[in-house]
Amino acid sequence: MHIKKKTAVICFFMTTKGGHGTAEVSLGLYKSIQGNKKLFEFKENKKINNNFLLINIKKIFFLFKVIWRLKKYFHNNKSNIIFIEGASWIGFSFLFIILSRIFLNKVFIVYHAHNIEYEIRQKKNNLLIAYLSKIFEKFVYVKSDIATSVSEYDKKKIKKLYNLDSSIFMNGVHSSRLKIEKITSNIPRKFYLYSGSYLYHPNKVALDDLIKNIYPQLIKKYPNLYLVITGEGLPAKLIKNKKILYYKFLQKKNLNYLIKKARFLLLPLKNAPGTKLKVIEALLIGTQIITTKHGVKGIEIKDLHQPYVYKNQKDLFKYIDILLNTHKRKNLLINSSRFYKKKFLIENIYKKLEAKYLN
Repeated sequence: MHIKKKTAVICFFMTTKGGHGTAEVSLGLYKSIQGNKKLFEFKENKKINNNFLLINIKKIFFLFKVIWRLKKYFHNNKSNIIFIEGASWIGFSFLFIILSRIFLNKVFIVYHAHNIEYEIRQKKNNLLIAYLSKIFEKFVYVKSDIATSVSEYDKKKIKKLYNLDSSIFMNGVHSSRLKIEKITSNIPRKFYLYSGSYLYHPNKVALDDLIKNIYPQLIKKYPNLYLVITGEGLPAKLIKNKKILYYKFLQKKNLNYLIKKARFLLLPLKNAPGTKLKVIEALLIGTQIITTKHGVKGIEIKDLHQPYVYKNQKDLFKYIDILLNTHKRKNLLINSSRFYKKKFLIENIYKKLEAKYLN
């Protein structure tokens, strides 16, 4: 007799609108799941988003509410799968697993990591939070039926940190999120693009370097080359009196249009955990990328010409000169896009995970 399977995806952040990397990955996962499924997402409130204490108290209430709703959703069902989206503080996943094991029967838990939590907290928070994160993360990896990592790099780090194995579930984009629609406002004929929220620290560091150090040299050499930046939080004073266009909010299909039309994406990342979704999106759309080794972490390089990975400023400006003075790159980018679609369309990634563990 065929057993009816129910799947729940738990997100401690807004997912359905997409827009930023973590939401896009979780939304893509949810869209890839076939059959009876339900998304449980934390509804953000802009009024308290900057209040650390209030938002975390609200997430704890959300956690208990979800357990109650899952109890009703899974009632008397014999095959139940829960994906916990690990893109919020690991403490919430820790509490959720404890409560699930107490109150929910016959559930198969998949911890879907977006990065290594301890690695983030070690750099971002105080020693106590980092220490607790390490304890909680090890617990989550032990108590989940499957716990994942985004790349071979992260898998090795998890093994080194906790002496535990994990299953690779790469970050990816759903094909439905690659649609392109022309942006209504005028855009310059020649521009390069940085896409990412200034509120995320690795983006802040990269954008500060781009605007203060790289942009002045480029605009001096190429006076008609604009810089376009998308994402939240960029201070107006940083781009005042410069040939820089800033779009705080864009629909996904309009952002894709900018990515497609850009001469190149320039992502001078100094350090950043996990696999970069903006890099993956540009590879899939077929846009040239210039970035550092941190931008391609966990991504197989098919061709040394896409993406360009620079080691220093001399490398960087050499690659930019090549791109701005060479036009016969269309076939390279088309072939690269085909290669990466096989690897990074999340519906394909999910099918492999499902066939191996969830049938």
